[in-house]
Amino acid sequence: MIKELKQEAKNRLQDKWNKCAFFGLLHFLFNSILLISVMKLVMDLIDIDNLFLSIGIEAPVTLYIFNIFTSVTDFGYAKFLMNIAQKRERFSDLFYPFRSIRLLYKLILLEIYKQTKIFLYSLLFLVPGIMSKIKFELIHYCMVQNETLSFFEILRLNKKITKGETFRLIKILISFIPIYLLTLFSFGILGFWLEHYIKMTLLVYYEKLRTN
Repeated sequence: MIKELKQEAKNRLQDKWNKCAFFGLLHFLFNSILLISVMKLVMDLIDIDNLFLSIGIEAPVTLYIFNIFTSVTDFGYAKFLMNIAQKRERFSDLFYPFRSIRLLYKLILLEIYKQTKIFLYSLLFLVPGIMSKIKFELIHYCMVQNETLSFFEILRLNKKITKGETFRLIKILISFIPIYLLTLFSFGILGFWLEHYIKMTLLVYYEKLRTN
């Protein structure tokens, strides 16, 4: 099944690789600016003389806030990929959530819930935290397709779609380990071309789950 999902993803990305790579670059640059801004904000707010204590507090707080706000551009990434199938993808899809205050609020609220749940499960053990994170892998596709649903309705729908699919999702993600290694050895450069291949495969998988 995984082979078929990947092939379908490649078919959709045909003649779109460079366009997607440029979109990935925009996504990276925007998130980099956001990360620097969040780091500066946290450093200004948390002023501790002890270096190690400062890093121990500032790093997780920065990561938590950063993940909350990058959910906005991750939604835009999902919107871009879903629009590829309809041949109406635009670079402006990256900032699509900013068109609606309600959508922006829902995305931030969802990410706060998601990050908090993953953190709490991680306190129990590493594996429950990873399992919890994997269950949210498809939620942005779910939101793009159901923008009018409420926060709680999105959570229920995502739970329904991913029920019993956690280990299959793990297998899909594990199958991309060679791509993660290639990205690592290329210092992230190949990631601009390969990241959307991974995300598109997950989108195809999501669509199959919705159909079933």
